[in-house]
Amino acid sequence: MSYQRKTKLLQSVDNTTFTETTSDDVNIKNDLEKVKLISCGVSHLIIATFSNNVYGQGQNGYHQLGLEGSHSRTEITPIIVNNKNIRSIDHLECGFYHSVFICNSNEIYCAGHSYFGQTFGVRESNHFGKATSDSLTSLNIKENEVITKVSCSTFATLLVIDNWKIISCGDRTALKNKSGYDAGCEIFQTDQIEYCKFGDLKVFVFTKSGKVYTSSPNEVYTLFLEGISKFVVGHMNTKYYYMKLAEEDTIYKGDNIASNKVQINNICTNTGNNFELIATYKPFGLLVNKKTIFTLNEKSYDDDFVLPKLTYEVNNDNYIVNNYISGTANYYILLEEHVTKSQLLMKSLLLKNTKFSDITILINDIIY
Repeated sequence: MSYQRKTKLLQSVDNTTFTETTSDDVNIKNDLEKVKLISCGVSHLIIATFSNNVYGQGQNGYHQLGLEGSHSRTEITPIIVNNKNIRSIDHLECGFYHSVFICNSNEIYCAGHSYFGQTFGVRESNHFGKATSDSLTSLNIKENEVITKVSCSTFATLLVIDNWKIISCGDRTALKNKSGYDAGCEIFQTDQIEYCKFGDLKVFVFTKSGKVYTSSPNEVYTLFLEGISKFVVGHMNTKYYYMKLAEEDTIYKGDNIASNKVQINNICTNTGNNFELIATYKPFGLLVNKKTIFTLNEKSYDDDFVLPKLTYEVNNDNYIVNNYISGTANYYILLEEHVTKSQLLMKSLLLKNTKFSDITILINDIIY
C-alpha cells in the first residue's frame, strides 16, 4: 500500500474568490480528495481521480460530459465508463465541446462533439466511447506503445505516442507520413519533447533542447524558435508565450501571426523565485514557487503586458498548486498535499501497519 497525497479542487466564477468544491454524496466528497487530473472545455469540467473514477460538471449539450440527456450538471456528477478494467487514468484533456482521456497506457476514450472527427472516430453519444484501432485515422497503436501526451484545441485532438510519434485529428490536422503519423514528427526521436500543445491554428512542440517546432494544417513540422527557456500555449486560443534563455526578464507574446516583447516587470526574476508560465482559455499568468498565481488583467489581454494581479495564494503550508485552468466563465485550481520523497516513503511504510497510519511526519526535503 502506498500513501496517496490529498487534494482540494477550488472553483471561481470571477477569478478572484475561490471556494472548495465538495459534494453531499460522501463517496464523491472523499474522491475529491484524490483528484489526479482536471481539464475543462469552454463550459464543462472533467475530473479523474486516483481511484480511477471520472466525474463531470457543466454543460452537456453535445454530451461532452459523457452523460445522458443534454442538460447541464450543476453538481459534480459521476460518469460511468464502460470499462471495468481501468488500471490507471493517465491523461485527460477537453476541447470546446469534446473530452478525451487515456487509460491503461494506450486506451483512448472520447465523448462529445465529433463533427470534425476530433474524437478519433467515436461518434457523439450519451457516453464515453472507446476509440478502436480502425478508427484511429489509419493508425494502429501497438500493445507495447504508450500514449505519453494528449492535447485538444477547439475542434481537434492530438496524441503523442512513445514521446515522439504524433497523430492528430479534427479540423486542424497536419499532413501524414506513410505510417499515419503527422509528417515531420520523426525529428522528435532525437530532439525529445518537453511540451506539446494544440493551439487553435497550429500545433506547437517545445523540446528539451530549447527549440519550438510548429505544424499547420497540411504542413510538416518545422523549426519555429530556438534558444527558448519557457514556452506555453493558451488553451483553445491562438496566443502563446515564451522566454528566451538569454533574456530571463522578458516574456514574448505571440498570436500565431507576430510576436511582441512584453515585460515581466521583475515580479519574479529579481527575487530569485521559481516560477512557471501558465496559459489557459482566458488568462495568462505566472505560478510562483507552486504557491502563488498571478494573472494578466483580462481587460489588457490584447495589449502590452502589465503587472499581473494576485489571483490566488496558498496559505496552507501543507498544500501546493498542482494545476490552474479556465473555461469561459469558470476558473479551477487543483491543490495537492505538499509531500516530499522522504515523507512519501515513510508514510507508505507506515501504512502497512495501520497502527501508525495517522502519524504526521515533518521532514524538510525536496518537493516530490
